[in-house]
Amino acid sequence: MKKEDAGTYEVCAKNREGEATNTLVLNVKAKESKAPVAEIKDYAPIITEPLTATMCKVGEKVMLETVITGKPRPDLEWTFDGERLISSQMFTDAHRNWLQQDVKIVEKDNIYTLIIDKAKQSHDGQYLVKAKNSLGTVQTSANISVEADKMIEFVKPLEDVEIKEKDVIEMDVELSTDEVSNVKWFKDGEAIDTQKKKEKYEVKKVGRKQSLKIINATVHDEGEYTAAVGEQESTCELTVVGKYSEFVK
Repeated sequence: MKKEDAGTYEVCAKNREGEATNTLVLNVKAKESKAPVAEIKDYAPIITEPLTATMCKVGEKVMLETVITGKPRPDLEWTFDGERLISSQMFTDAHRNWLQQDVKIVEKDNIYTLIIDKAKQSHDGQYLVKAKNSLGTVQTSANISVEADKMIEFVKPLEDVEIKEKDVIEMDVELSTDEVSNVKWFKDGEAIDTQKKKEKYEVKKVGRKQSLKIINATVHDEGEYTAAVGEQESTCELTVVGKYSEFVK
């Protein structure tokens, strides 16, 4: 049937008893063309909504949420202050939740959420999500700042110190409480990653005392060191003196 077949048609029937007619209108519509649906090609992960820094008080519920797309679906890895929390490769299709040490991670569609029902001082720190598939890798990070119920003070602050090259130095502070899991350490304003530089730094906590040990100090270790707990800070200056030359033969 063609478009020009459209029009008004009349049917007439006659016999000896008489005649009858019937009229109808025929409309011919153009055939709709079905364009093939374009297949979405594979693409590297994309962060459409990054993690956002969050502040809370001890005991409050806190959530960190990010939206990440990608094809094939990216694998995710969560870390806390440089230590791995969980990888999505450890999930099963039937169970997309993970719970350990009061931290719950939920995956739904492209939304990934970290939930802490009751925040503690030990939850204070940087959380990072790394998404990876065969075409690329992206990451987003944010800090959770947990405010203590009571002000934490440095009972024994840091003190300026001078040492010789290759010596070992241990800088320590004493806090007004032993509820703080870890003091954050900084050198010249930059956070010290003690996990990645275990051969250089060592941190220790004994009751209310916490310390940072520097192994085989060099002149490059000179600078301003800071111990921080929430908004409280203690600072000292480290000076490294080169050893005097000696006749070894």
